Amino acid sequence: FPVTILKSGEEIAAQILEETDSSVKIFQPMVFRVLSSFDNNGNPCDVTTLHDWLMNTDEKQVTLPMNHITFIMEPNKDTKKLYELESVSSVSVY
Repeated sequence: FPVTILKSGEEIAAQILEETDSSVKIFQPMVFRVLSSFDNNGNPCDVTTLHDWLMNTDEKQVTLPMNHITFIMEPNKDTKKLYELESVSSVSVY
């Protein structure tokens, strides 16, 4: 799965199902959030989390127009682990 940077500035991790010249269909998109916190010694640190980008819908896939995408890049190994962990555990409870 690649990391997609949107023109809005959002960073999305998702599986690409289909890519054309005009759009990209993605499955289970997760949006990156960076939370500022403090470590055990009181030093400031940032914690990266992933959240279901479509959490307010019943949809699991969406098609993005190419003109909304700035670029698509391969994730590093830590991001891959985080996506695998969060995408499996993102279960909506209503």
